[in-house]
Amino acid sequence: GYLGAFFTDRERGGHFNRVAGPDGHLRLGPAATLSFHALGSSTGGDGAGRRDGLAAGLDVLYDTRNVRMDLGIQGITRDFMTESGYFTRTGFLQVGGTFAPSFYPRSPVLKKITPTLMSIQLRDEESGLWETFNALVLNFTLVRTSRVAASYNYSTEVYLGRRFPIGGW
Repeated sequence: GYLGAFFTDRERGGHFNRVAGPDGHLRLGPAATLSFHALGSSTGGDGAGRRDGLAAGLDVLYDTRNVRMDLGIQGITRDFMTESGYFTRTGFLQVGGTFAPSFYPRSPVLKKITPTLMSIQLRDEESGLWETFNALVLNFTLVRTSRVAASYNYSTEVYLGRRFPIGGW
């Protein structure tokens, strides 16, 4: 595992943008890990008020030959800004998980079957609405590591304060 820290400072004229915080990836056992980050940002100057924000996440993974489970939470406040990188979205809280057992049939062609259930629930800070992504994926591993997958997801997305269905095959 590792423990680290992150820091950027961008200044020009009277304007500044600073981002700092810890991150890490720790082994909890032979098959389990914990990953985290907690970054604070501060932006201001040029006569504008200072804006402070937070981006934080925590993820626990358990992964063996027979099962993979992953639980995570991430949040980025609306005022989190980084001028040294790029964010497609701020102002949300997201919780998600995956459960994927693996089965090994006695077949000369079909080597592994991995049904995967995953769910991500995201709360949009501005509208207060929830987005969802729930999926069932059937993964088949064949001889010579060929793969075939079939999936269905029930999903919604929030845009301009409205929720839209976007799921399907």
